[in-house]
Amino acid sequence: MTSSYHQPVMLQETIHHLAVLPQAVYLDATAGGGGHTAALLERLDPDGLVVALDRDSEAHQQLEARFAGDSRVVAVRADFGEIGQNPDVRRYAPYAGILFDFGVSSHQIDDATRGFSFGKEGPLDMRMDDRQSLTAADVVNDYSESDLVLILREFGEEPRAKRVAAKMIEARPIETTRELVEAIRPVAGGPQQVKMLARVFQAIRIEVNGELESIDQALPASVDLLQRGGRLVTLAYHSLEDRRVKEFMRKMTGEREVDPFLPPSGELSEEVLRLVSRKAIKPSAGEIEQNPRARSARLRVAEKVG
Repeated sequence: MTSSYHQPVMLQETIHHLAVLPQAVYLDATAGGGGHTAALLERLDPDGLVVALDRDSEAHQQLEARFAGDSRVVAVRADFGEIGQNPDVRRYAPYAGILFDFGVSSHQIDDATRGFSFGKEGPLDMRMDDRQSLTAADVVNDYSESDLVLILREFGEEPRAKRVAAKMIEARPIETTRELVEAIRPVAGGPQQVKMLARVFQAIRIEVNGELESIDQALPASVDLLQRGGRLVTLAYHSLEDRRVKEFMRKMTGEREVDPFLPPSGELSEEVLRLVSRKAIKPSAGEIEQNPRARSARLRVAEKVG
């Protein structure tokens, strides 16, 4: 069964750097519609296995339907931040490779009823997991002005955070994505308007879904779940995600953290990971032309050595 649920970004590069072993076990920790999982299965023998994880109910249903009857796939509905504690994930450890494709999927953005897009009329929802109670409407209508400013600055890197927050407060109650757009539109004009809206919606989405906290929990857990020689592969789409991955991998390679206010200690951390590529790998011009969403993607790869 094929799927148009979501077009995977940098698919060939991702599978190449996972260095797939035909009889090994892999964790697709953000499986979405199963594009990366399907590519892994093409390289696995009957004894291989992919644990395909997603917290989104639609994605989980898609995974179960797409791979029904294939005993090499175990579909698990869970937040990737929980992989360290989830029994269905831990049951199949250690893994020869773990993949994270962070952020929101094109399927989620394109579905107006999910409320992820500032270009589509829909409810202020933005939940990746409909079992949770917090929604974008709660953030927009119930957070204090100071809290709104904080998340807009930290999660959206929005330079006009104070003005945007003030407009939100002024327009309450706000019930739809269109109402939110109209409320904050006057803050920026021209081409800056679209970029501002993207940053604001990103900030609210990250707050609703606790995305950065999940990354902070998942990265160290992934190292524990990997076998020696196993690959950790991540795809990030903005600096907040990519910076976390970069700093984590640097720390796990044993590089000494330098405090400019203290003399060097000369001590090195234990080396647990080896960088397969010291710099982030970027998508080709051809892929960006075919899939504009790939433009901001950054692929990072490390191998467990300790």
